[in-house]
Amino acid sequence: MYASHATVGADESAPTLPPTRLDEVTREQYGSAKAACEQACQNLVGDRLLVARAGLIGGPGDVSCRSGYWVARSARDQDGTMLVPDTPTLATSVIDVRDLAEWLLGRARNRTTGVYDTVGPVVPFAEWIALSRQVGGHRGPLATASADWLLERGVNEYMGPESMAMWLVEPGTEGWSTRSGAAALARGLKHRPRTALLADLLTWERDQGLDRARPAGLSAQREHDLLAALGENAN
Repeated sequence: MYASHATVGADESAPTLPPTRLDEVTREQYGSAKAACEQACQNLVGDRLLVARAGLIGGPGDVSCRSGYWVARSARDQDGTMLVPDTPTLATSVIDVRDLAEWLLGRARNRTTGVYDTVGPVVPFAEWIALSRQVGGHRGPLATASADWLLERGVNEYMGPESMAMWLVEPGTEGWSTRSGAAALARGLKHRPRTALLADLLTWERDQGLDRARPAGLSAQREHDLLAALGENAN
């Protein structure tokens, strides 16, 4: 719902999109619709309002499959080559749904008000991959591909079928996964260790089926085809 995602480390004071006046919106108007919801709530309850502007919400039950893709991929083929983008410092951020729910309930009991970015810890992409491999038991090699190479071959960013989950390199999105959660942390938000989040995610992913069709992440066949093309280019 923020007007810009270009600033790294921005907080709740950043400008938001104008609220939409439409009764129905498309995905493109999602941010304006969220701004309209905040405005409507503000009009109803005034300064008694608590607003939690969540980032990517993950953990067991993440049917979007964004937060679970990399650990599931690590476990699906532990000895095979895994394709990863060559963007090691790109930020990722996931807030565990259980941590968010616990914080919201606690703030409701304490009658906390105000606006808070409830976002997860910022973890560099390479570290998220390393933790996912550790938890998922991946022993095989990594094959890295540049952002341009992946985009030229139609690999989707961040979400959606045949995507690089949680990976967003579009210019102007540098701050997407870097928003400051300092205000919420000061109000008691706690994050479980990333390895614990990933372990619970993997348990849930196994229950769903590691080989299932996914709404986010690469299928095994698509990854295989891309690895083959990457190998041909290397030769």
